[in-house]
Amino acid sequence: MTFKNRIDGFTISIASAVILICLLTIIFAWWGNAQTFGFNLWLTILLLSIIGIIIWTINDTFYSLTDKELKYKSGFLNGVITIDSIKELEVNKTMWVGIKPATAQRGIIVKYNKFDQVYISPKDNEEFVKELLKIKSEIKVNRY
Repeated sequence: MTFKNRIDGFTISIASAVILICLLTIIFAWWGNAQTFGFNLWLTILLLSIIGIIIWTINDTFYSLTDKELKYKSGFLNGVITIDSIKELEVNKTMWVGIKPATAQRGIIVKYNKFDQVYISPKDNEEFVKELLKIKSEIKVNRY
């Protein structure tokens, strides 16, 4: 079963601001310094790459559950967690540092193995938890 990501206003605001700054930098670099063609070209390639990575990450984030694995993908960040290793879920909580294949706040912190954790933001947290508990009902769930 595949779950789409949720995108909140905070993510859209940050992504839009970064994209706008990149585009304005490109415009002003070409408009103001026509003599430095090589520098402007490399700067443009770099900034367009940053814009591309942002758009790719927002559009290509999803999570899938099988009977044995939870797979996540967010742009270039992807991974697999075995369902048997999942110990705890913290629902409607935000994790600010660590592995975050997510595009929204108030998602799910998945704690697995002994000290590992990953933050995800499916479109519907409760539906995701319900489906995961169907596979392994012993998972501890904390709701915030």
